[in-house]
Amino acid sequence: AVVEWTVRDPEPCLRLVESCRSAMPSHVVEEVAGGLVLPRLRAEIDAWNPRVDKVMLHLWVHPWLPLLGERMRVLWAPIRFKLSACLERWDPSDQSALDMLKPWRLVFDPANWEPLMGKVLSRLERSIADMVVRPDGQDVRPVQNLARWVDVASADA
Repeated sequence: AVVEWTVRDPEPCLRLVESCRSAMPSHVVEEVAGGLVLPRLRAEIDAWNPRVDKVMLHLWVHPWLPLLGERMRVLWAPIRFKLSACLERWDPSDQSALDMLKPWRLVFDPANWEPLMGKVLSRLERSIADMVVRPDGQDVRPVQNLARWVDVASADA
């Protein structure tokens, strides 16, 4: 069952692993899960395309955090690279980047989070700089787009 589980539907495999905890020492369960789950997660992340995938990544990766913890750090760089590539063509009026990145704010370490926020803030800054001041009908969408990111991109967020 652990070998044939659907990576994007983690609950059945998580239930199996949790039920094994009562029959085996915790460290054994964690090692087995790490040896089977991490490679499958990595392969699925490699196949994941954030531009077209309908299922948000955190929904099938985050459930493994309590079990695998720090061992999941090997997944952060590939995830960051894919997210970063999406931000290259991102338009700040598109809310999907915020929806995609926000769940990772407390998961990623600064080495993985800060480069992403640097790209976001750079795009937001460019959007504000390109604003034309029009007293007769100011387009405030760039400012609204920036305001959406305050809780996620702030230094103390």
